[in-house]
Amino acid sequence: MARALRRSRYCSRSIRIRRAYRDSTKKKTNRRKNTKKLTEEELDALDDDLDWKHAKQQWKIDNPDDNIKAYKDWYLAGKIDELPWEKHLPDPKKRDRI
Repeated sequence: MARALRRSRYCSRSIRIRRAYRDSTKKKTNRRKNTKKLTEEELDALDDDLDWKHAKQQWKIDNPDDNIKAYKDWYLAGKIDELPWEKHLPDPKKRDRI
């Protein structure tokens, strides 16, 4: 009896873990669907925007060893969901992809 009880606890715990993992992956994919990815042309056009340019400069000052081009490439390849200098944009509306 005790053995069956232990087994049922293990099974229910295993099921809860699988469900939690499934739910967490659904949330991640929904977040990615809600944010619009910018194209390379749109990123190049943003370089003319003063707020965007200042945000990149501020990020570069804070991270002198990192390479802006590498982050752009990773963003375009889908390895990262947002560019790190977007956090330095002054206007919250600009953070929502100009």
